[in-house]
Amino acid sequence: MRFQFQIYSTILYALISHADGTVDSWQSFRRFTQGTAIDIPPPYNMSVISDEVCRNQTWFWLKSVSKFTTALTTTCKENDTECIAQRIQQMNDNLFAAQQVDSFGRLPSNVLGMNGIWQGSWEECVDVKAPGDPDYSTHFCWVSLATALTALSMGQSETQATCRSPLAVQWSICMPSTCENDDLTSLFRSMNGNLSKDVVRFCNVDCHPKKAPKRDAGFWIVSAYCLAAIVLMIVSSVIDYATESIGETNEVSERIRNKTWIKCLLTFSVYTNGAEILSVQKRPGQIECLHCIRALSMTWVICGHVLIHFLHTENMGELTKANKKFLNGVYTNPFFSVDSFLFLSGLLLSYLFVKAMDKNPRQIRSPIYWTLYYVHRILRLSPPYYLFIGFTTVMFDHFTVGPLRLDYLESAEPCRKTWWKNVLYINNLWDLQDLCMGHSWYLALDMQIYIFAPLLLIPLFYSPIAGGVSAFLIFAMSTAANYATFFKYDSPPSLLGFFVAQDTGKGTTFDFEQFLYFAPWIRCTPYVIGILTGYFLFKTKDKKLWMTWWLAVLLWLASAAIGVGCVFSLYDYVNGDPLNTAERASYYNWSRIGWAIGLAWVVTACERGWAGPIKSFMELGLWAPLSRLTYCGYLVHYFIIVSLLSLSRQPMHFVNMSAILFLQSFPVIVITFAVAFLWSCAFEIPSGKLEKMLISALLGSGNRRRGERVKPAELNEQNKVEVVKEESSNKDSTDSQEITNSVNSECKKDS
Repeated sequence: MRFQFQIYSTILYALISHADGTVDSWQSFRRFTQGTAIDIPPPYNMSVISDEVCRNQTWFWLKSVSKFTTALTTTCKENDTECIAQRIQQMNDNLFAAQQVDSFGRLPSNVLGMNGIWQGSWEECVDVKAPGDPDYSTHFCWVSLATALTALSMGQSETQATCRSPLAVQWSICMPSTCENDDLTSLFRSMNGNLSKDVVRFCNVDCHPKKAPKRDAGFWIVSAYCLAAIVLMIVSSVIDYATESIGETNEVSERIRNKTWIKCLLTFSVYTNGAEILSVQKRPGQIECLHCIRALSMTWVICGHVLIHFLHTENMGELTKANKKFLNGVYTNPFFSVDSFLFLSGLLLSYLFVKAMDKNPRQIRSPIYWTLYYVHRILRLSPPYYLFIGFTTVMFDHFTVGPLRLDYLESAEPCRKTWWKNVLYINNLWDLQDLCMGHSWYLALDMQIYIFAPLLLIPLFYSPIAGGVSAFLIFAMSTAANYATFFKYDSPPSLLGFFVAQDTGKGTTFDFEQFLYFAPWIRCTPYVIGILTGYFLFKTKDKKLWMTWWLAVLLWLASAAIGVGCVFSLYDYVNGDPLNTAERASYYNWSRIGWAIGLAWVVTACERGWAGPIKSFMELGLWAPLSRLTYCGYLVHYFIIVSLLSLSRQPMHFVNMSAILFLQSFPVIVITFAVAFLWSCAFEIPSGKLEKMLISALLGSGNRRRGERVKPAELNEQNKVEVVKEESSNKDSTDSQEITNSVNSECKKDS
């Protein structure tokens, strides 16, 4: 209990003591508890607070604590009614100060079990009201502490290193709401001189507002565009249903639907858009098994991001024990879901690119084609993405009021500073501390690889040998960069290494993310394998390839072994068996390549009929609707996670991975896909249809004969919405297909 007593005595003493050390600390603390210590504002500690209002209110609170303790310790004679009345009055007038102190977090049980969340009472803190100052209010704050246990668990002695650790203790306090994070951080750091460095050091302070921010102009603008979208969806759905119900031969219906502004309005129809999303009809020429891979990868992403927030669980020791269960590697190593998306992106881009060039080889030299290759990509991806950036920036703080110490995306403040990097798709390249929508780095990564994909697509068009040489060079440069980066920063083999008490070398998590995890020159290899796979599938689609059953079984076993090895081969590492730098670099490089090769076999086997019941499972109709929602699902899922977790007023408690899956992840998955359905109907599909109409109008093609009514089924086929939605997570196939359609229209060819 000496540790707890030292923390509490230090914070109270340091707030009232002088800097010169002439006042004996314990004597001063005793006088403080007796209510006689505070008469003049101490010059040292208070001077570090730059905001005068904050400084005055902090001082007002401390004086009130002093008055309360004075009244509490004052002894009155039984018949001295005046003394008793004054004592009671003084206690009542200053009870708020004691309430504020009482709401502080306390040293909990299970400290040796790595309980690093010392949370007090949110409700008690935000309910503080001072009778003597109606303007006085408080807010709930977290103080990050570098403790001896943190340093011991990390094998570190430097305060800065332990402060950066996810194992740093989080202690809740209650301070005047006029005090900002910077002032409180300065105040608490000024106390470090009164503490033994081996026991605890104050790092920084992060305060949570007691209520949602005021509804400013941004709030009403975002609310207006959401309301406008809802109105458009309702009106367009009514018109769509009404005109479609009249019948195909009704001239009034045909005239209405063929008006340009009606066509634009109907792009928002939930009646049609919803049917397109939920359709389970299989279409000739589609690679149906990709729906399953995409949907499962999206759920894997969600489970991984839910698990990240349990790094702030109150029983961290139990979470680390979960690494000892072999199968839990599925939860703790979900990073290959990103490589799955990259592989699918490259495969679909390549398949549809080669298909387009096979129909019209002249497009390879068409400026219009290559202009649309990039322009279309931006126009298709950006509207739902940009709108959700705006939604997050304005609405995030309205949905996440609460005490919970969350990870990775705690406020919308980074979006207010660096939104422009998201707009330009460069937010993964530098300054990751201020990353807007933390998970949006993948969209930038995918866009950057897409931009340079023609460096492989064009050689493949002219010659498979030239394409193979280009792919080899890309692999070689990426591998060399991977090893060079690992030897420079001595990084762990995955992000998991930063959370399992392993030596993380010279680099930080930001270094790992910027130069390895988010880097397109490192992450491009699964994309390249996807491009080669798509090329192979198209070139062999009409050829009969023969394979013995035993060879197919052998390849399936090899593919499964590679996948299991990629996910579970860090089992010994996370349980204390170290890896040298070369081994870590090799795992990070070759595991992602191996994962993509395994997926390449799965897709090829399903397409060539070598998958048996696996093909039947992967081509079930239920995967298609989920697959079409993965892009919008990816956009909204992190917002959903943080919003749901913020509803809790108690620290998170880890039970086991199954509990996380069913109690936290499953509700997030359901709500994510529901919200994604609405966001897709409101913004993604309409923007895609409007963009196609615009390009067709600019190129002077694609117009239907006047009077020919567009039925929902025809609209689905005409606009290739099945393909548009099919590639919802990465959009590469959509880009290639619709660009091909536009360029073919320009060349007066059928799309």
